[in-house]
Order: sequence, then C-alpha cells, then structure tokens
Amino acid sequence: LDGVTLTLRKLVSELRRHSEEISVRIYTTDASIRRHELRQEEFCIADSIDVPFWSSMQGYKMGSPMSSRVRKDLKHFNPNVIHVSVPDLLGRDAMYYGKRNNIPVISTYHSNYYEYMYKVFPYPFNSFIGEYFRLYLVNIYTQIETTYVPTLFTKKKLERDGFVIDGVNTLKVWGREVDTTVFAPLCEQQVLKFRRLHGISPNAVVILWVGRVVKEKAIHIWLRCVKRLKRQFPEIFGVVVGSGTELEIFKPY
Repeated sequence: LDGVTLTLRKLVSELRRHSEEISVRIYTTDASIRRHELRQEEFCIADSIDVPFWSSMQGYKMGSPMSSRVRKDLKHFNPNVIHVSVPDLLGRDAMYYGKRNNIPVISTYHSNYYEYMYKVFPYPFNSFIGEYFRLYLVNIYTQIETTYVPTLFTKKKLERDGFVIDGVNTLKVWGREVDTTVFAPLCEQQVLKFRRLHGISPNAVVILWVGRVVKEKAIHIWLRCVKRLKRQFPEIFGVVVGSGTELEIFKPY
C-alpha cells in the first residue's frame, strides 16, 4: 500500500464513522481493496491498463476510460458529490460525468506525475513527455472547482505551473496529521540503542529518508547530497526507511 491508498481508505473510514447517513462508492482499479475494511457494496472494480514504462517496475496501473458497466453503476448510485483522487482516464471521465449531470466535483492532488516523467524517462524524451503530462493535468484540474493539496509548498508550485485559472478553479490546503499511536518519539535509551546497532555515534547528525525508494522520488539526489555532506562532515549519516526498486544503489554502502 502506498501513502495515497492509505489516506483515501482512512478518509472513507472517518466519513463512515461520523455519520451512518453517508454512502460511499469507490471506483478503483485496485482489486486488493476487497481485503480491507470496505464493504462489498462500497466499491466497484473498474477496468485498467498498464502505465507504459512504469507498471513493469512498480506494479502500478491506471484506470481506463469509463466503461458502460461502470457508467451504469455510477448512474444507479446517483452521487451528490464526486471526488477525483487520481487524474487518469477513469478520473477524467468521472469529472466529465459530474459536469454533464450537474454534480459537484472535487479532487485531491497526491502525486507530481508530470515531474516523475522527467526522472523516469531518458533525455531528451523526458522534457517532451513531462510537458505533455503537465498540460494533460492542467486541463483536468482547471475544470474542477476545488482541488485539495497536501501542503502550502505544493499549492504555490501548482499555481506557478498553471494549475489555477482565476475565477474558474481554486487550490486549497488539506493538511495532514501524524498518528501518534503509530509514530512516536523514542526514549533516549532506545535512540542510543538504535544508534549503537547501526554504528552511529550519539552526537552524529542523521539525515532520514522515509518513503518508497524509487527513481521518480529522486532518491539519487538524496544520496548524492548525503555523500557530499559526509565528505565535509564525517559525523553525518544517512538512514533510509522504505523499500523499492532502487535499493540496489545502497549496496556499496
């Protein structure tokens, strides 16, 4: 499970916990959703296609254009609000469905897809493909009245990159919290034990990476920065918490 999937599942759980009068219907390409806390009547598995040059590495798929089966299911559910979480072909068609049927549409912005293209594809194709993706995303998000983004930094960046048309759509910050039942500071003894176990001195500065270890997250840049700093300041250590296809770059270390 990635962060986006977990965030959306928590959102659904919270909506259901606060009111029994709220009905949720999720249209997803992720068949593994059956194994989690959602009830059978709350989701519909949509068709998907492989993301070129990506799925073979990460196992990611994208929603294909909305099929007649999914469209019929959506019409039967008759939602009051449509939430687009992924701007793939299925999300695009959901947005158009809402506009045609006068249903409010909102969206959440989770991933910098167009920037990923610059890292996944080789030069000079990355510039062309990245710009194509940016224009595709701008076309979708500027047709949705409100898009919620995770941070103020992301909001300002998207505004600079053309994702807002004055008087047409807006970006709003939807902040995140830390679940302190899962993440909590260690006591001093636990910290010292962890450092001894990994050969890190008590006074060393630790630079932490938390997330998927994949090319599109720019893990190579993080590693290069840590190596450069360590040449100047030997008491600096890099610690990686995560897994992914780029773990091999850490084998020499």
